[in-house]
Amino acid sequence: MFSVPSPGDPTLTDRLLRSLPTDRIETVYFGLPIAGTGRATLVQVDTETAAELAEVCHSYSVEPEAVINPLCTADVVRSRDAFTGFEQILDDLDDAGVERLVLSDPLMIRAAAERGFRVSVSCVAEVNTPERARYFDEIGVEEITLDTNVNRRLDVIEAIASETSARLRIIVNEGCLPDCPYRTAHFCLFSHATRPGEEVAEDPYFVRCISERVDDPTLIIKSPFVRPEDLNVYLDLGVKAFKIAGRANSITWIRRAVRAYLRGRYDGNLLDILDCPTTLRYLYHVDNRELDGFLERVGRCDRRCSKCGFCVELAERAVKPLGGLEDAEIESARTGRVTA
Repeated sequence: MFSVPSPGDPTLTDRLLRSLPTDRIETVYFGLPIAGTGRATLVQVDTETAAELAEVCHSYSVEPEAVINPLCTADVVRSRDAFTGFEQILDDLDDAGVERLVLSDPLMIRAAAERGFRVSVSCVAEVNTPERARYFDEIGVEEITLDTNVNRRLDVIEAIASETSARLRIIVNEGCLPDCPYRTAHFCLFSHATRPGEEVAEDPYFVRCISERVDDPTLIIKSPFVRPEDLNVYLDLGVKAFKIAGRANSITWIRRAVRAYLRGRYDGNLLDILDCPTTLRYLYHVDNRELDGFLERVGRCDRRCSKCGFCVELAERAVKPLGGLEDAEIESARTGRVTA
């Protein structure tokens, strides 16, 4: 089953769902930045908007899922009064018809699970070992969204699936750097930047995210994405659900990505369905057909890149430059596409 992103606007969400086959779509998720979230968001959703989104989702027989997954949760857990405010939000969401939550903080997860919410542990919690998975499993969560850094560690996924009763979900189209050194700090920046009333003037990690791949396009191949063609491999390992990232993108982009994963195939530039900086889509073309069969190799990789060279050779065949950075920025501005 699939979890697909909502831009946060009820009207756009209705338009999106109307254009998709919903029989395999289980949830539609949206950011609820009461204390920040782990990703950029176009629409500042409050509990009233959440109620409208829930009504739209239920009309298509899919479940709404509110994402409250900041890395920095100090504003929620720093005092009893602050935590009481979070508990009030849970009451409001219950009244709004939202039963599913994506949470990152263990204290918040425990409180929501005890109140009967169906909780999916966020990837921000970095569940990447059976031990950490068992901890959340014992709390009583329904689902664990794995750390994307284990997407290519098939042995780890298989081990986690065998050690927990909670079902496993993976994010399939994240286009981040492999084992990104900026990831934790970037999540922390988003935690503050997405809070109501907050404003962050610059995102230096975004600049580095692009620059690293301009310097070394092999990093694109090493990103933790899962191709639409390879979903069955993960089902065989025990994964039960697939989350499509991209709630900061337009519904046109979301529709294309969702359809590709529902179809189980995409012919074209793989970057067009990955949740990566828009600029990269104008800098490079990644021929998805050149990646056929590559999971058989990278899924059992020992990470000794200096002794291998497989990804370097694959990038030379599959990743083709399209133009300079200046051209990409001009095209991005012309089309008005969101850079996220």
